[in-house]
Amino acid sequence: MNQFLSIISCVIIIVFGVIVFFKLMDIQKKLTEVYRSFDRIKTSKKDDYQEYLEENGNPVIVSARNYVIYDRDQLENNRELFNAVYAEYVAWTQVITLFPMLGILGTVMGLIFGGSLSNIDQLVAGLGMALWTTLLGLLFAIGLKFYDSISLGKMINNIDAAFNKADSVISKEQLRFDIEHAIHKHAGSLQEQRQEQEGQAGPEKKQLPGPEPEDPSPPAALQEEAGAKKDREKALDWSELSDDDF
Repeated sequence: MNQFLSIISCVIIIVFGVIVFFKLMDIQKKLTEVYRSFDRIKTSKKDDYQEYLEENGNPVIVSARNYVIYDRDQLENNRELFNAVYAEYVAWTQVITLFPMLGILGTVMGLIFGGSLSNIDQLVAGLGMALWTTLLGLLFAIGLKFYDSISLGKMINNIDAAFNKADSVISKEQLRFDIEHAIHKHAGSLQEQRQEQEGQAGPEKKQLPGPEPEDPSPPAALQEEAGAKKDREKALDWSELSDDDF
């Protein structure tokens, strides 16, 4: 009986371990798809840069110095997909910790049912078979954890680094855009104020009084002086006349 239970426990551990392994492989494929999708939303080649701008009408954040493109919409879609895959990854990696427990459970069950046997040889054989469940549980736990560390964990770290780089580029480009927009806006307001001031100064210049026209007629004092001069000239003319002239 104890050998039968131990065999059943070993079969369960093996089947369960194979299921978890293939599930982790499926998660790795999804993570690889997320990571490779960064090649479709960013590029460092000028030809790809021009082609993307011509074909894609979605809003993009562009770092023109290195011809790097980050499509925000595609980036957010990748982030949502990554979050869903990562939640699935966490759930299945937690299952790995169950394998040692399943192995110990099979061993304990073999010992319990084997303890009622009176034959020592059967008891020792049952104990040896029960320990196989613990060994299988430990082997599957170690193997799956190793696969997780060198494959899935590394892929997740690369994806996190790619997202951080994209977020950094977007933040810098957004800050640069905001600064340039503020500068252009401030320059435009200054130009409008200057035009308004020039428009207000124009009518004032037109309303300034011009020079007063000169009076063509001479002043009265000059007229009187001219008349007195003429009278004196006439008096001199009369005084120079002799009696013979009369």
